[in-house]
Amino acid sequence: MRIVAALFRQTALFEWKRLHKKNNPKYEISVSGREPFALAGIWSIWKNKDGDSLPTVSVITSEPNEAMAEVHDRQPVILEPRDYTEWLSLPIDRPCICFACYPQMR
Repeated sequence: MRIVAALFRQTALFEWKRLHKKNNPKYEISVSGREPFALAGIWSIWKNKDGDSLPTVSVITSEPNEAMAEVHDRQPVILEPRDYTEWLSLPIDRPCICFACYPQMR
């Protein structure tokens, strides 16, 4: 299976703050002055036991910044536009800590 870096374009993302078993508050999170913005991700195509090809995607997460920590214990890695090319060209076969937590979200 080949794993490939990806960018997921967003105008916002949603997170639920877990307070109860049901009916938790939902937060819409956007990046001020940046619409759309991009999340770091990976994708691949794998075959199940029946031989069917299944596309899969994952969003890369990191420690939350101060604002997001009030809602969740992690957050998606939000890339700066200047980092898009670098992210897409990184080898995916080893962990990378080259992108810091996005400092400002609203």
